[in-house]
Amino acid sequence: MDVRSLRYLVTLARMLNFTAAASHVHISQPSLSRQIQKLEGEIGVQLFSRDRRNVTLTEAGRYLAEEAGIIVAQTERFLRCAEEARKGAYGLVRVANDVGLNIRVEPTLNEYRRKSPGVVLTSSDVPSDHLHNALMEGKVDVGIVRGFVDSKRLIAQPLFDEAFVVVVPRQNQLAKFQRLTLTQVRHEPLVLGERVPMSPMHDKVLDLYQKAGIEPTIIHVPSWPHFEATRLLIGSGAGIGVGPFPRLKEPIFGRKLGFIPLDEPNATMVVNLVWRRGEVSAAVVKFVSFLRQRFKEKGMDSLSQTELQAWVDG
Repeated sequence: MDVRSLRYLVTLARMLNFTAAASHVHISQPSLSRQIQKLEGEIGVQLFSRDRRNVTLTEAGRYLAEEAGIIVAQTERFLRCAEEARKGAYGLVRVANDVGLNIRVEPTLNEYRRKSPGVVLTSSDVPSDHLHNALMEGKVDVGIVRGFVDSKRLIAQPLFDEAFVVVVPRQNQLAKFQRLTLTQVRHEPLVLGERVPMSPMHDKVLDLYQKAGIEPTIIHVPSWPHFEATRLLIGSGAGIGVGPFPRLKEPIFGRKLGFIPLDEPNATMVVNLVWRRGEVSAAVVKFVSFLRQRFKEKGMDSLSQTELQAWVDG
């Protein structure tokens, strides 16, 4: 006995006509008759009473046809679920965001959670240097990261650009400018996070200074996990910051800091979507495809000063 036989039983019980039922299940009438007889023989119960004019269900047939209908429906549901799983509708996707990227990424992640309720989508902050290792070690499935360490095991796709700003104390005269160059801030100490574990950001900032012909006085602070030390020092008047500073949630920063767009060539940083080459998880592959499409639709526009100010004020 198999599910196909039960499906034949359910169909014939509903139509009570061998010719019509056979056509519905796409087999010949003699084949359907043989399958029903075989089923009756296997279970030892007569399911139908037949004569030349009528086909009727026996009492046992009526009861067993109802039970068979439940099994057939459950089987069809199982097959639908299996197809959805094959297409990535179920599973676990672990996303790691480089520090401070949540503001650009979380709305899209939440959209995917709404569209794919069968997928468990987790998100965490991981600094760029650690993120690459986490991907290659299988600790996370997808990374959204500044910079990219080339690897035969990873694939990278640009998602968007982050604009660099100069962060200054609000009481500083520089806070009144609409835009700033590095030449204008060359005498200000630079509060800069240590290179490890956020080397792409650290190197990019120093590269901008080098190309501007300026050797900054650097005040080093921890990059991770106490990255708020940078803003605290800037707010106290110790120096300035340069970089694509992430969203500010604490009111103290909104009162004490000003964010001025940096007017220098290439003062942006590409944020990449990174995943393992040859990924076998359908859920991960589907999510990567969704994310690439969404950011392609949005374009790779840099964060605007309006957005930055909204973060500070809100």
